[in-house]
Amino acid sequence: MAGVAALSWYVPEGEAGGTGLAAMLSGSEAPLSAFVVYLACWLAGFAYHDGLLDRLSGRATAVLALAMAVAGLAWIGYLHGELDFAELSIYDSPLLNTLLSLAFAVVLLKFRPGAALLDRASWLRTFSDRLSARAVTVYLWHYPALPFVWALQERTNSFAGWPVPGTLVLLALEFAAVLVAACAFGWAEDLAARRKPSLLGGGGRPAR
Repeated sequence: MAGVAALSWYVPEGEAGGTGLAAMLSGSEAPLSAFVVYLACWLAGFAYHDGLLDRLSGRATAVLALAMAVAGLAWIGYLHGELDFAELSIYDSPLLNTLLSLAFAVVLLKFRPGAALLDRASWLRTFSDRLSARAVTVYLWHYPALPFVWALQERTNSFAGWPVPGTLVLLALEFAAVLVAACAFGWAEDLAARRKPSLLGGGGRPAR
């Protein structure tokens, strides 16, 4: 995780709005920066799965997360010569984006707030289990689905006249597109995890 966070150091700082290769490589909203952020958090998820995070005490985890947040904020202060919290955005720097996102993910994975709620609400537990079983598929397909949703928005004139806000329609279409991808390709995750292939990740592990 430290290596991936360090990789964000080499993502060029820059403003959104470029074109071509510059748009892909520069700025914290560029695809390269998004890839680094997701990769760092994904590795944090593997550390949780393998029990590495459980080896850290709660205090050590809090100190680690705080250190990453402070390092990101210090970098912003260095870049701009000052730190204005009123104007601060996570997208001010690829390094800030990566460090704050990773700190947030590590805290959530370590302390797992809301885990008791999942145990009390069976439908939430089912949703969480199914989402976990399709985590890689969701990760791989949610970003490519966005251009499709945006193109559909343009063709329908931004959903003018719809009885619900356009943002909700976009979210619903994105969810539907990812759901289709999960149904079409998610079985590969079942095979990789040695589970019985299923439509939405409901298959159990085969008996040994």
